[in-house]
Amino acid sequence: MITEDGLNNGGGNGNQESTSSERSAGNLLGLYISEIGKYELLDKAEENYLSRRINQGSKLARKKLILSNLRLVVKLAKQYASQGVSLLDLIQEGNIGLMEAVERFDETKGYKFSTYATWWIKQKIRLALVNQGETVRVPPHTYDIIRKIKNLKQEEKEEGKKKLSREEIAEKLDISVETVKRAERAEKRTVSLDKPLEEGSDEVLGDFIESDEYSSPEKETLKALLDEDLESGLSELSERKREIIKLRYGLDGRETETLAEVGERYGISRERVRQIEVEALEELAKPRFLNHLKRYFAKI
Repeated sequence: MITEDGLNNGGGNGNQESTSSERSAGNLLGLYISEIGKYELLDKAEENYLSRRINQGSKLARKKLILSNLRLVVKLAKQYASQGVSLLDLIQEGNIGLMEAVERFDETKGYKFSTYATWWIKQKIRLALVNQGETVRVPPHTYDIIRKIKNLKQEEKEEGKKKLSREEIAEKLDISVETVKRAERAEKRTVSLDKPLEEGSDEVLGDFIESDEYSSPEKETLKALLDEDLESGLSELSERKREIIKLRYGLDGRETETLAEVGERYGISRERVRQIEVEALEELAKPRFLNHLKRYFAKI
């Protein structure tokens, strides 16, 4: 359970569904948030100093780095609330991830600790959702079929075609009708797999279960920092140039668009879109900006 110093000491009394227990959990959460708010946030220099002291065996430095980042865990855990696991449990799992990050953090690589720790915290929270939540696990190949069926239905819907029968779905995907039926039954039991992991995100739990996308915290940290610097560079462009570059290259998680699609969006010709794109790229091709990004591509 969560103790006064904000750390995990394990254990727990199981799920209690009474109103009294819910009130107690709410009170505990409020007290916990109030308690961790007393710990000051650290700047990068302080984080790096503590990291060096931790590597030298300082338990006090380790505790201080953990306590100063407990609010980060709460902030991230709240993004995954209401998915079958209590917020307190998510915070506890996130705290485990935070402690893992403290042990593995290397200040010589130039990362800010909070950016690096975010990966570990989210990883533990997501695993808790997979292992403890209301998600029903299905074999990867079945989940893949569910995805294909949903994508096919969506494509047909966007094209204004009639609803497909099971036989038509089976024919188009080159699978049996019985396989379609099994996939439909499995889908009813795995609705939570398609719930967004975070509010406003297209990322879903099913993607996380099957993917090794989160296997490298270093790469994810570099990507986060790179995204920040790209955004900084793009901010120097005019609003239209910035948006056109994002659309053309699929930035901010968007789908890439053709010259014609962007032109239609802005009511201009595809040639004009190309010209604006070239102008924007020329502005971004400043030695200062390019040199600043080289360190990322050298590491990724």
